[in-house]
Parts: sequence; structure tokens; C-alpha cells
Amino acid sequence: MISSKTHLALFLCLAAASAAGQVVINEIHYNPPDNGQEAGSLREFVEIYNPGPNLADLSNYSFQKGIQFVFPVGTALGADGYIVLARDPYHSSWNRSRLNIYGPYEGKLSNSGENLTLLRPDGTVVDSVKYRDLPPWPQGADGYGSTLERIAWDLPSSDYHTWRASMATVGTPGAKNSVMDVPPRPVITAVEIIPPHPTSNDSVTIRLGLDAPDAIDFVNLGVERVGESETALFGLQSEWRYWPGQTAPTSGLEWTKLEFDDSQWLTGKAGFGYGDTEHLGTILNNMQNRYSTVFIRRHFAIADPASIGSLTLNIYVDDGFVCYINGAEVARYLAPETIGYQSVAVGSHEYNEMQTYSLGEGRNLLRKGDNVIALVGLNTNLSSSDLVLAPWLAYRKSQSMIAMQKVAESAQSATWEATLAPSPSQSLMRFNAEVRLKGGISIRLPYSMEPVPFYSYFVYDREINTLLPILWIASPVVSSLPSAPRSFGGAAILPVGESAPKVYDGAEIVAAHNGVKVKIVKGQEFRGNRTFNVIPEAPVRGTNAGESAPFREHLGFWHYQEMGVISSWAEFFRVVSLPASAGALQTQRLVVEQVNETMMELHGFQSDGELYKLQYAQPNWEKHTNLEEGTASIQALLKALGNPATRRETMDREIDLDEFMRYSAASVFQSNWDGFWNNNWMYKEPGENRRWVIAPWDLDWSWGSTTGAMYAKMPTTFPIDGVAVGAAQASRAPGPVTSNLHKDAEFHTQYLHFMRNELDRGFSDEKMFSKMDEMESLLRMDLEKWETQSRSRRADRHTIIHQSYTDIKTFVTQRRLYLNGALPVSVEDWEIFGS
Repeated sequence: MISSKTHLALFLCLAAASAAGQVVINEIHYNPPDNGQEAGSLREFVEIYNPGPNLADLSNYSFQKGIQFVFPVGTALGADGYIVLARDPYHSSWNRSRLNIYGPYEGKLSNSGENLTLLRPDGTVVDSVKYRDLPPWPQGADGYGSTLERIAWDLPSSDYHTWRASMATVGTPGAKNSVMDVPPRPVITAVEIIPPHPTSNDSVTIRLGLDAPDAIDFVNLGVERVGESETALFGLQSEWRYWPGQTAPTSGLEWTKLEFDDSQWLTGKAGFGYGDTEHLGTILNNMQNRYSTVFIRRHFAIADPASIGSLTLNIYVDDGFVCYINGAEVARYLAPETIGYQSVAVGSHEYNEMQTYSLGEGRNLLRKGDNVIALVGLNTNLSSSDLVLAPWLAYRKSQSMIAMQKVAESAQSATWEATLAPSPSQSLMRFNAEVRLKGGISIRLPYSMEPVPFYSYFVYDREINTLLPILWIASPVVSSLPSAPRSFGGAAILPVGESAPKVYDGAEIVAAHNGVKVKIVKGQEFRGNRTFNVIPEAPVRGTNAGESAPFREHLGFWHYQEMGVISSWAEFFRVVSLPASAGALQTQRLVVEQVNETMMELHGFQSDGELYKLQYAQPNWEKHTNLEEGTASIQALLKALGNPATRRETMDREIDLDEFMRYSAASVFQSNWDGFWNNNWMYKEPGENRRWVIAPWDLDWSWGSTTGAMYAKMPTTFPIDGVAVGAAQASRAPGPVTSNLHKDAEFHTQYLHFMRNELDRGFSDEKMFSKMDEMESLLRMDLEKWETQSRSRRADRHTIIHQSYTDIKTFVTQRRLYLNGALPVSVEDWEIFGS
């Protein structure tokens, strides 16, 4: 179908047009990122460009492989003109567009690579691009927002030198490409770090291979140590003026401006808030149930704005904020469009991980002499249990530049080398190349819009004495290495038994509901997956937070695996924040693999199936794969299971009954309060004979996480009705899938007998206590190693570890006693069979 936006004028010009010019494939958006629950694939497009001086007749031109589309008779493309072939020309992203848009086409562009060929009516090739999602092809176009843009129309279309990731995050459809002034060569063809795993005693030699040696004048190496160059303009406990939001501080935004008189405001130390006291210098005891906002201001002096590099706002916040410098808004989070004293945050966020915001170059934001920073902190509602607003301002200096020497050369490439001085242990070092061409142009390699526009190495003296794997986390900070500075996080991991850490620089470090989510760049997977979650030592939030939550979650995931349930790996790590400082606390934090299609593939499934998360928030079924197809697959399953007439047939055809039975048994053994009606994942592979499986998630409501009989005496019928009987009756809505399975008498009876058989195997005192003793011993011995090394004592942590496992053991004993009387007697115990 052709869009109505086709320009009529082009049709009228066809009669006078000469033979079609040489049009080219100019831009490809093959893997747009998903937007919430909307499939990114709906925003795919291919752009065609006419570089010639004449009108091009594209009648019956076609794409036949990968995607299928035939341009209708009368299609014309004027000189220096563009056609956008969109997968969905009616998508909202094209609303009110004046572009020359055609579509839709059949098929979908491959995210891993495609041979995209434009054909003439006689079958001859007009232009062909064989792109890939692996180096040396640009990576920034592979789900990171950029499109794949052509540098120049007269370069070979299937040569990776011809293409770059767009500087604009949504590309430049229907307009000049953002990378047209980029030289196609040189590119970096090889990188060598000597030694690859340096210590603080080692000088480090960097060797870079570059093609097109004749074009290069000289090469500089840009180097920076993560966190080293940050200088605080004022710190976390600095003094501020503040205004409780019971009334408006001014009628508009006058309170954000330098000239505003704040002498009538109160004075206090940052941070500001109530409820959670960590990072707070001023407690707002009267805020809860009275006002939702707090306004703060601070003056600071700058002698020379030109000396200030990239300005960074570091902040602990719960829930939202807006920040202004000299009256100009520079950062916001979970804030409504219009700010007033009665405003509330548009979402909830916990403060336990610092957030970092790149504000741009200081010379563009600051003035010589007096400056002012102003923030408003926003709570989600008046009755919220807490608020935190704890900011400080810093800047990062430019990177060091070191001249490289040419040490080898051939007709095709040259090797450039530089040696760096030793760096302190536990330093994450980044570097890239500034290449000066003989024509006077300078370029930065790797290119700025790549997911990681630099290379990295990690310096480590193996001084950390631990029994656990080590995870170093670098929160996002602004790097000045790319030509367009932006924030990057990073990580390094040293598994137990390995001699050197592996670097995962450029990883996304995202504040999650409880802790942080680490998402590694494609191609750098850890244990085969790219995403894992890092839970705090003592979570302050979560549906059932507390000191024992990580121990309960770890034991829960282990137990599901022992019961044969598809489950994430979960392991305690020694976690260190970068840049590491001498004597800084090293924590024992639980790291949990993210459930995703990659995890399912690691468990032997195809990765292109239907993956849903059953959650408390709306929509209850949050889809994570195949978004374009909607939720029809799960809705059809729910409808069929909900009908008693079709339930059993659907169960046999659609459900992996053995796996669901193991899941139900393990969940009821653990008294996983949230394991049925939410906090689980479901997955189904494509194909006629494939069946749904289930995986657990978020296990903080398990193992008797609160006192009372609600957990120890959770009935075996809990999967049916969600009713748990304690001192008072408590209930959850039953699981939409699991409840219908257990309503089938045959399945429920088999589940009860399975639990009876597993009570003394998969849930025996010996098995459960042995695992808990093993973990308590491991964690306490590891803690003792840190105490010896740091010459400090963490008696509270020893107590938490011991008491947590003691409480879980008490629960297991009580739970086994209850289940032993509640479950049916196994056939082997019937006296009739012994007579």
C-alpha cells in the first residue's frame, strides 16, 4: 500500500524525465529500540537517495530479499531527493511528516544482518547493502537508537567503511545524513594492550592498528581514569538555603535565578528529607502528610568558567527533582511538566543508588564570580514514608593526550604505539585515538555514536582477599573521550578461581526498584547473559525489604533450581564501587541473573519465543519479546484455561505440566507469597508442539519473611485460591494460570503426592540446613577476611548473617511439621501394602 503523502508533482514530471538516475540505499533503521510495550520494529525504515541531476523513475523497482516491496508505477524521485520506505508508514513517528513516504513493506529487517538489494524491473541490481551487526560494522545502529547512515553515495555500499551510526538518535530520514562529513578511512583494525592485565607496577603499552596509513599525519592517544578527574565544587554535606513547600516560594521560577533574595529562607545542610536518614543533613520532620515539595538553593563562586570541564550533578533522590543553574533548567527526573509547590513526582524511585547527570560544559553554564544552583525535590504523595534530596556538583577535567609513535607500516595498515605510566590498583582506564589526517581534519576513533567509543583495561594488584567473586561497579560518569562527551557506566568481574578481571566497560548501570541493574554491551556477555541485578546488602525498599531479604532470595533461587525449575542463577559477590578508595567498605551483595530470552536460550530453549512477566502493576502481563504481536498468546491461554470444558485439553496441549508442578511444589515449600498471582515469568517457544514454562522472580516474600502462621502454615491449596490462614485470614488473588491448573483435580492430586515425595528429598532438613550452613560459613569467613584486611569490625553484619539463616531454619522446621500433617500419606506408607 502506498502512502497518500506521495508528491503529485513528481508524477506530473515523469513524462519529461530522462532515464532513471543511479539511486542508492542511503540510510537503514534495522533495529529501533522498543518503546515501552511498543515494538521498535514498527519504526523500521529504508531510505533511498537520488544523488544525480535528473528525475529518477522508480516504477516497479523492488526489494525482493529480506523485505518485499514493489514501487508502484509512477514512483519518481527528484534530483537530490529522498524516499523513505517505512515498515509502517502510518506510525505516529511519521505524523504530520512532509517526507516522501512509501510502505508498508512485507517482512522485517533482520537485527543480525541482511542482504538488502534494490532491483530494477528487469532484475538487475541498482544497489545492494550486506550489513551486519558485528564489528567492524557500526554497533550504534544495533538497538542503541542510531540508524545506519551512508557517508557518501559514491562509496561501495557493502563496504563497512561507507557506513556509520547516525549522530542523531533517530537518524535523518528524508534529510542529509548526519555523518556525511566523516572520512571513511582510517578505522581502527586492531588493538593490543601490553600487559593485558596490568598491576599498579606496570607501565602499559597501547598498540593501535589503523588502515589507510598514507592518509594519516599523526595520532594522539586520549586517556582517562574513571573518576580520577572529578573535582567537587561543593560536597554532599554543604550548606544550603531551603523552603518547605507549604506555600510557593515565588509566583513563578524567580526562586531559581541568581538575583533572587533567599535571605528569608531557612538554612540547613544537604541532603534534605525524612524517613530514610542516610545521606540526610536536614530532617524535615513536619513534611509527611503536610507538603510534597522542598525547594533548595546554594550560591557558589567560579573564578574562571573556561577552566571548568564537563559539569556533573550527583544526587541521591527519592522520588523526583528538577535542577536549575542560574535560572536555566539543566536536569530533571520523574517531574511533571509544570512545577508548583503542590506538585508531586510522576513515579516512585528509591535513593539507595547515586544518580549522575551530565549537565554539559561548565563554560556554557557558569559565569565568572557568583552562581546559584536551585533544586526542587518532589514526593509521590503527601503520605509517602520518605523523601531524599541530596545533591552535589562536580566537574571533570579533560582527558590526557599522549603522542603515539608509528612502529610498523605496510601498504594497507600502520601500527601506532604509546606507553602509559602505571596507574593505581582498581583503576578502570579508558583510551581512544585522536587521528590527524594530512588534509588537516581530526577524527576520534572509535566513533562517538558507538555504544562504547573507547577501549578499556583494568589495573588490579589482586589485593582483595575474598572467597566470593568480585564485582566492581562504576556508576555513569561523563567521559570527554568521545567528540561529543556523554555519560558511561562500567563494570569489571573477577570470578572465583580466575586470575584476572574481565572488563565490561560501557555497561548501563541503571537504578532499579531495589538496587541497580547492570546491562552489558552486546557481545560482552557474562555467563552468556547481558543483564543482571545487584541487590543491596540490606534493602531499604521492595515489597518486603529488610536485612534478611538477600539471603531469602538467594536460597529461593537455589531451591527452585534444585527442584528442577527453570530459574536465574543467584550468587553473592564482593562488590566495590569505582573509583575505589583505600579503606572503603566492600559489601556482600546478591547478584541475580535477569530473566530474558537469552536466559531461556541458556536453558536450552529457542530465543525467539513469547516471554511475559506477571507483575503487580498494570498491565499485569508485561511482554518482553515479540511486542509487535501483542498479548494474544497469553490471552488465548487464559481464556482456554478459564473454561472448564477446554481446561484439561489445553493443559495437555499447551502447558509443560511437569515443570509447572515442580514450580508449584517449590513455591509452596518456600511459602512464596507472591509466587502465583505475580512475580513470575512465562515463556513459550514458537512451534506447534511447544509448551509454556514458568520461572520465578523477586523472592523476598518467601521463607517466613514475617512472623506468624501465615507462612509456616500456608495451605497446600494456596495455588488454587491464594488464601493463607494465620492469626487472621490473609489472602492474595490466585494466579491467573496456576489457579486454573490446580482446579484440575488430576493435576492437583499429582502435585500433592509430588510434594509428599519431595518433602524428605527436595525439602529435607538435611538438604536445606546443609545449604544454609554452607552459605553462613562462606559469608562469615569472607567477612572475616575483609575485617582482617581493613582492620575494622562489622559485628552487625555477622549478626545479620547468622540471625537471617537461624530464622529461615526455624521456618523450615515449622513448615515441614505443618506439611507432614497436611500432605497425603504416600502409597509406600500405607499399612495395607505392608501386611
